[in-house]
Amino acid sequence: MTLNDDTLRLKSAVEAVVFACGEPIEVQKIAQAFAMGVADIQEVLDMLVLEYAERNGGFVLKKLYLCRYNMR
Repeated sequence: MTLNDDTLRLKSAVEAVVFACGEPIEVQKIAQAFAMGVADIQEVLDMLVLEYAERNGGFVLKKLYLCRYNMR
């Protein structure tokens, strides 16, 4: 996935959903909310996991069991 404007907007929106959810959320639920494929959302989440790992900031995005993600 290339980082064009649409991808950057999607990445920001997915990040907001995971952050606002407050509990682990399934990739499939995010994909349904955005009417997109699971593989596309998974790719965005993988990008976000790497970004958060490289930041060494106060938040961590973790992939949990059963394709769920959680921000802590």
